[in-house]
Amino acid sequence: MLSPKRIVFLGSVLLILLTASVPRVITYQGKLLDSATNTGVNDTLSMTFQFYDASTGGSLLWEENIPEVVIYRGLFSVILGESDNFDTLSFGRQYWIQVIVEGDLISPREKLRSVPYALRASVAENVIGGANGWIDDGGIVRLVNATDKVGMGLGSPRTELEVYGRILAGESENGILLIEDKNAPSGERVKFIQSDNGRLHIGKSDDGLASLSTQATIDNFGNLGLGTEDPQARLDVNGQMYSRIYNIPWPSR
Repeated sequence: MLSPKRIVFLGSVLLILLTASVPRVITYQGKLLDSATNTGVNDTLSMTFQFYDASTGGSLLWEENIPEVVIYRGLFSVILGESDNFDTLSFGRQYWIQVIVEGDLISPREKLRSVPYALRASVAENVIGGANGWIDDGGIVRLVNATDKVGMGLGSPRTELEVYGRILAGESENGILLIEDKNAPSGERVKFIQSDNGRLHIGKSDDGLASLSTQATIDNFGNLGLGTEDPQARLDVNGQMYSRIYNIPWPSR
């Protein structure tokens, strides 16, 4: 094992390998000198790399061990992040890197410079409004965090979407509101409310939203149709009616 006194200098260059097809990784390059001879170390040693949120103390945020790092004339190069692609780090704040060589801590920790924060570009280039906001995946715009809430017209939404004011939904001349109940049986999960030529339709849709089946209609005169989309009276029923109070089916079944 190397004594801490033998490690007199550790410099680094941090490079980013980041493309659409390459995992998020950091290339870390350094130089390790022997204090006894002031020459570069020639050896194969175990190294552990840790990310902290402070220069001293703080919280350990990420760690990776590379058991066999080849060092030639003091120079070494490792690729960090291959094990997990830094999935637990956002690179949205300052980090410090701690290097441990064969169990010996290298002090002080090194402040992570600006280049590694280019990893953040894989998210930031598509984010609207910063790290906590909307992200554009191409054909889909969504929230970065699934637990976030959206408030329109108010500052503290109580549900996933809360609107203080009016909502306008339209599809050509028609507006439609879809409501999904994931606990309902397959094929019965999506209900809808649709405005069409002065009529308000209420019904259900298949789970793929490919077709709509109207179950009730209110026309522009206030007529309610059950089983018909063209009610001719205040109550127009196309089918049987049943009174639960008097238990009298009408018409007779």
